[in-house]
Amino acid sequence: MYKEIKIAHMADIHLGRRFESIKAGRFNADIKRQEIWKSFENSLNICKDLDIQYVILAGDIYEKEYFTQTDFDRLSDIFNRYEFEFIYIAGNHDYLRYAIKHNIGSFPNNVKVLGANLDYIEYESSKLRFHGFSWDKEIVEKIDLNNIDIDRAYKNILILHADYLPNDEYLYYRADELPMEKFDYIALGHIHKPTKLSENTFYSGSLEPLSFKEDEAHGFRIFTIDEHGLKDTEFIASSIRNYHNIEINIESDESFGDIRKKFLDIKNRNKDYFRINLKGFYDSSFNIESLYESLSDYFYYIEIKDMRETQWDMSEIEKLYEDTIVKNFIDNILNDENIEEVYKDKIIKKGLEVLLTGVN
Repeated sequence: MYKEIKIAHMADIHLGRRFESIKAGRFNADIKRQEIWKSFENSLNICKDLDIQYVILAGDIYEKEYFTQTDFDRLSDIFNRYEFEFIYIAGNHDYLRYAIKHNIGSFPNNVKVLGANLDYIEYESSKLRFHGFSWDKEIVEKIDLNNIDIDRAYKNILILHADYLPNDEYLYYRADELPMEKFDYIALGHIHKPTKLSENTFYSGSLEPLSFKEDEAHGFRIFTIDEHGLKDTEFIASSIRNYHNIEINIESDESFGDIRKKFLDIKNRNKDYFRINLKGFYDSSFNIESLYESLSDYFYYIEIKDMRETQWDMSEIEKLYEDTIVKNFIDNILNDENIEEVYKDKIIKKGLEVLLTGVN
């Protein structure tokens, strides 16, 4: 009787990331950096509570440029504290050659690393084989996955760090290039958004979101293998903080207090990152900097983007600027048959902002 096996799939942890390009607001790069370490340990503690036996690390576990010997020692200490078997492939941010070149990094015995050639790690007691390969340099060549020899006496799992959309910068495998029918599960890394490509093929996503482009839930995936193969799989939302892009509309009759209350009604404002896109019509008497100052102590992190539009009285504009470049611009847009009607109003408004207010 084949005993069920529970496995965790993690990727794109990016330990050591500097976040040097982020300077806005109260962002603290040191705190964010330490929270990624904490998030990794939190996730492993969840795995311990769920009786996970194997943990897949599908690349970009650390940032090679900033990872020191002390960081490697810290990571090895974390590995040593858990009884899991870790199966690790290196990605484009932690490729193998960097660690070898700088003579850093020595993992404990419960961490198995797949090399640069397509190979597998076998656990005879569990009848498991983990197939895959690591990046060993900054750019790697695509390896043909169709030649993988599968032994059906084992449950087979494929681990890759690659994109699934064709591009010129990174290794990629289109979904139809992945031999999904051969494997019980395919664990992917590189895409930070948790993504399902098929019933047995997933990007786990990054443990923590790293920017406002990553405003979905983040964490890792667990799955169960039984005698028939993949039994079930589940996403575990485990991130310490999340990013949110929120739109707030300002009405002309709202007071400063009314607008401020809309911000204070936002949930999780004390723990998450918020970028507020302010919509409505522009009013020069409303001071956004004053609004920000009144709110900053009530948010863990907040940005306010002014996306309000100027409200134009078109009949008044046409009278006021008759026989000028402004009137000519409006007439040219309205009479241009090559511009779809649905876009003309937006083009005119944007043009008036440039011509009359200098906004661009």
